[in-house]
Amino acid sequence: LKGHLGKGFYAAQTFSHEPKGRVVQIGWLRTTTAGMPFNQALSLANELKLRQTADGPRLTWQPVEEMKALRAASFRGDDISKCRGELLEVRAEFEPGDVTFTVRGATISYDAAKQEIVVNDHRASAPLVDGKQRLIIYLDRTVLEVFASDGLTYVPLPFTPKTEDLSVAVTGAK
Repeated sequence: LKGHLGKGFYAAQTFSHEPKGRVVQIGWLRTTTAGMPFNQALSLANELKLRQTADGPRLTWQPVEEMKALRAASFRGDDISKCRGELLEVRAEFEPGDVTFTVRGATISYDAAKQEIVVNDHRASAPLVDGKQRLIIYLDRTVLEVFASDGLTYVPLPFTPKTEDLSVAVTGAK
């Protein structure tokens, strides 16, 4: 896999040798920001690492651990249908199977046969890692960022959810 697999991510700034010894990257994202007091957006701060795979070393992206401090509430399993919010983080781990997440109108599907993630009709390779798929979905006011395959797949996309849609749903594999 080469680089991020989304749209609109460019002009990345990378910080190395920060106090925790990590390599952290933040990208500029081309996205519509109508009615906002700013123009376009920055990606989440992502920790970059190299992971050995059967195809050789590969770059991974994962949201920095500091994102955990922003969590206001957590829902698990079937309780996810009770989750409603404007700014959302969804984490899921599942064994091979087709599954679809709908987060404020954004559709994130996993096609197990093709080992692909489909984010609002945008396809990207997302291989299973140790027989499982692990997804992290972040959605804010103008950007959707999806991480799959333990960070081997990173899909940042512009997306503006409808203001009134605060829902989260999952269908498919359990």
